[in-house]
Amino acid sequence: NLGSINLSRFVEKGFTPEASIDWDQLAESTETLVRFLDNVVTWNEDLNALEKQRVAASETRRLGLGVMGIADMLNQLGVAYDSEQGTIMIEKVMEYITNAAYQASSFIAKEKSPSRIFNEKSYMECPFVKEALSEQTHSVIRKNGLRNIAIMSIAPTGSISNIVLGYRSETKNYIGVSGGVEPIFSVFYTRRSESFGNKFFKVFHSTVQAYIDKMGIQDEVDKAEDVDKALPEYLTRTAHKIDSGKRVNIQGVIQRYIDHSISSTINLPEDVNPETISDIYIKAWKNNLKGLTVYRDGSRFPILSVEKKMTEYQKMKTKSFSVMQENGETIDMSGDDIFKLPDGR
Repeated sequence: NLGSINLSRFVEKGFTPEASIDWDQLAESTETLVRFLDNVVTWNEDLNALEKQRVAASETRRLGLGVMGIADMLNQLGVAYDSEQGTIMIEKVMEYITNAAYQASSFIAKEKSPSRIFNEKSYMECPFVKEALSEQTHSVIRKNGLRNIAIMSIAPTGSISNIVLGYRSETKNYIGVSGGVEPIFSVFYTRRSESFGNKFFKVFHSTVQAYIDKMGIQDEVDKAEDVDKALPEYLTRTAHKIDSGKRVNIQGVIQRYIDHSISSTINLPEDVNPETISDIYIKAWKNNLKGLTVYRDGSRFPILSVEKKMTEYQKMKTKSFSVMQENGETIDMSGDDIFKLPDGR
């Protein structure tokens, strides 16, 4: 039972000095989505296979309200994802949505009845409620109760984020936004077209292309040896460029306002050392994250990828080596083959 708000569509006058968020529309859309998801719970109650499932769904009425396009929102505001200003804006937006969602759930509780297992005294002692919800939200919940025991959840939105409207100009619609609360994966990807004689084209991320068109710099970008240098730095803060520790910190800020969990992947280079991965998970635990995913380039076939030159690690994997054993016999091995020494190592 998931639903995600496309934050890219709540920016007014994007890519201008007057760019701002339409807070009233964001609150209204959040309220609408809470009501919609609550109706889905009602619709699905009798469709659960087991009686325990039906009872749990009916009593808790859990929702999965999340967001997507957070990086595109920041692009239009002219703010880098991993900047201090970006973290402040992300926290402000998530706090606003969460409080709007909980107030909406409380108003629905007044209208339709609260969750059967809602207990004001114990619920208001919950650390999440104390830390994430405002005094105004506390007051509304105390007055009306709560329809849904838990509301917020950040899904990866891997498919739907690719088909939604990211930005609209006077003459063109730009399709696709960043997934969940993640940064943009890449400024562009390369597409080969058989219809045009196997030519290769750069396909830019939606709000990056929107900026290029709005500023009239397509020729400059096409001619640039390094595309990133032709664009403002805040547009180029992609998944592979942002420090992993910074990603954990940003997710930690978001987790304060998410009562369920967050789906988010940190992209790491192929030659990352195990200690770095260990540090990421320890830092995630210290930041009170409920979950975290890391993806090391080349470790498996990726969902998303970018074309680039082979790394030294990749080059070594493709090399062949002749290894002489103690008995004088020589065996041929590739760079990624695994063998054991006599002592078992």
